[in-house]
Amino acid sequence: MPFLSKGVRACARLALAAGLVASAVALIGTEAAYAYDPLAERVQLRRNAARGLEYVPTSTAEGSAGTKRALKVVPKMKVNIDGNALDNTYSSLLPLDFNGNGTSEYLMWNGHKTMRVYGRAGNKIWELSNPLGRVLNGSIYIHRDQAAVLDLNADMKEDILHCWQFGSTKKLIERNGATGKELRSVTLSGQGTSAPTQYCRIAVYYKESDHEPIILVSHSQATSGACGGRNYTDYWARVVAFDKNLNQLWSTNTCDAGHVTAGVDRNQDGYFDYVFVGKYALDFNGKIRCTLSGWNSSDHVDAVRVAKVDPARSGLQVVAIGRTGGGMFNASTCSRIWSVPVSNPQEMAVFQ
Repeated sequence: MPFLSKGVRACARLALAAGLVASAVALIGTEAAYAYDPLAERVQLRRNAARGLEYVPTSTAEGSAGTKRALKVVPKMKVNIDGNALDNTYSSLLPLDFNGNGTSEYLMWNGHKTMRVYGRAGNKIWELSNPLGRVLNGSIYIHRDQAAVLDLNADMKEDILHCWQFGSTKKLIERNGATGKELRSVTLSGQGTSAPTQYCRIAVYYKESDHEPIILVSHSQATSGACGGRNYTDYWARVVAFDKNLNQLWSTNTCDAGHVTAGVDRNQDGYFDYVFVGKYALDFNGKIRCTLSGWNSSDHVDAVRVAKVDPARSGLQVVAIGRTGGGMFNASTCSRIWSVPVSNPQEMAVFQ
């Protein structure tokens, strides 16, 4: 499945060799003026680096006008990055159009401790350091803290939504993309300080009902022993929803949900009707619509995708995998269509 496609602002991926300060940045895709773009938003609003991207149609039928027969990745520049080389290696990167000119700059951060923005020439625009924050390293190599990029103050420039931890206190912060200045923040409850309760899990969806964003943030539940002892933010044990001004809208307990989310866009217009948080389908008012049929109650979903997998069936389908197997399900009812008899597969892609 293409990582990015036609009409998507440039996205970047940082590849660093241990012990080296220099890093190659590969730019993929084309650029356009700032606007809502569902292909770009799946990267900017809800990308979990270790779990891949949700499915979005990206091309026309073979032979049709505009069809791309091959993907091509071309390095555009090399950026010399200062700071600790190993911390840089375990950092994350997202495209950020902080000045609204239609081209992407680069947001780089590690855990809750460092954040930098680089310009298209490789120049550092601004940097933040949080001495009390947690940095990611090789002991938790597969995990990354999520962040989101979107216009939060209606100035047609992209801003940053992320978690920042101060000792035992974790905050959800909206930050000006151009300056790094804090726009607003809210203290998050039910957030642990040690793995696997510490990770920041954020997913933002633009709703079909009003075209406004809803911010979903994973929490632990109030009782530490909840969910059979698996009361982890990394499993989305509780979903808490906020609006773009960080007003809390609702919260729902979702034990052993999974690591990722996937939105359901029934008419494929880029706006979502509801969302799968792991094995649970949630309306955007916090109500659980259904749970994937036959899923082991103590098992979470490692990967989930929503797509038109079977053209002979009405509606959309959900494909999910986890420790005890997986299968395909009706996206509307969660009823199982077929099963995959595999053990703990972890990773999955859906493509045409």
